[in-house]
Amino acid sequence: MSGSVLCTDPKLGASLYARGPMRAWEEVAAYVQQLQDRGILAATDPMLIAIHLKGLLEAGYVEPLLWGAKTKGKMAASVADAVDVFLRAYSVQ
Repeated sequence: MSGSVLCTDPKLGASLYARGPMRAWEEVAAYVQQLQDRGILAATDPMLIAIHLKGLLEAGYVEPLLWGAKTKGKMAASVADAVDVFLRAYSVQ
């Protein structure tokens, strides 16, 4: 697998995930909570919202890269589209 890390020890993998990616998404969820408190984003589970944002940002990129395939499209346009969909789904306005 190109560009990925494969961990065969479940305890080590869980520990690495908790200390790395999960911490980052917990920070995103905390920021989402702040936006909810200000009435900008819909009031629902902040971690779920963060996970949805993650999925939107990864769409069209993670899977091809995991398989060593090329991605299609431009990264900046994909990010803009992901944010647009995210705000349409969760913006209070």
